[in-house]
Amino acid sequence: MQTYALKHEFQTAPTIHYVDNSFSVTHVDSCRPGFGKNDITHQNCAGCCVVCEPGTYSPNNEVICHVCTRPHIKKYGAKFC
Repeated sequence: MQTYALKHEFQTAPTIHYVDNSFSVTHVDSCRPGFGKNDITHQNCAGCCVVCEPGTYSPNNEVICHVCTRPHIKKYGAKFC
């Protein structure tokens, strides 16, 4: 479907003019609850979320698995302690 649309619906593309220093990039990254990222191995990979290990949790869409203080969670993918 995408190939068809690109061939038939968008025959001509508008001209784009780039103005130096007119673009800025804001890094937006998130993981689903119970998942986070390893800062060492996944630093520049937006889709590289891994399940939080036992003893850690991630309650929302952050990229960090927080360490539980107590009680100690013994399962993978915890959303809360």
